[in-house]
Amino acid sequence: MTAASGAYPAFKPTRKTLKKAEPKKLTKEDYIENSLKEVFDFYARQHIQHNQGFEEMNEGMKKIDLGEFNGFLTDFKLKLPRQKTNDLFLKAGENQKEIELGHFRKAIILVGTEYANAKLRENKERLK
Repeated sequence: MTAASGAYPAFKPTRKTLKKAEPKKLTKEDYIENSLKEVFDFYARQHIQHNQGFEEMNEGMKKIDLGEFNGFLTDFKLKLPRQKTNDLFLKAGENQKEIELGHFRKAIILVGTEYANAKLRENKERLK
């Protein structure tokens, strides 16, 4: 049975089926979230070894450790005392050795707050 024999109705495209889907408009928060995820993914890939299996590699790409976090801070020129950044990392990660994206967000906020406070203290001292 074919469409020509009348057993199946012939497909007639309509405007609805031909209409292109409109791209989803991203909000400012979406752009920030996407950028943050890209940065996290970049640093999460830094410790992947070549002799790991796929499962281990996949799990390893979901977390960053303290060294990678300090590398991130150095690359973005966020200069804070090492002990302070270690404490903030552990606080955000609930005392875990490695953190995932959600904890990374918390750590970024903590570091940003501490960095702003350090700059404020520095400027107050300079103005005395």
